[in-house]
Amino acid sequence: MTKTLTPEKLVLFVYDEISDPQERDEISTMVKVDNEAYALVSELAAMRDTIERSDASPSENSIQSILNYSRALSVVHMKNHRTMGLVLN
Repeated sequence: MTKTLTPEKLVLFVYDEISDPQERDEISTMVKVDNEAYALVSELAAMRDTIERSDASPSENSIQSILNYSRALSVVHMKNHRTMGLVLN
């Protein structure tokens, strides 16, 4: 049960990432009755829409750098099963 609305909870709400239906309904009700929360949710929704409409994408150079880094390393499981290590190929 949500007692206070945190900015993090409102972001999850705007992105429809709250899995508990009761919590989602509580936040929805709180947003409807609290003008400040309503304004913040409206602003967050506008930001989400702007982000989703943007055509920003990484450069080809960035993509290749990430792929090269990925190919250069291997993940190995250590004898202690709770740890992993990175090995340079």
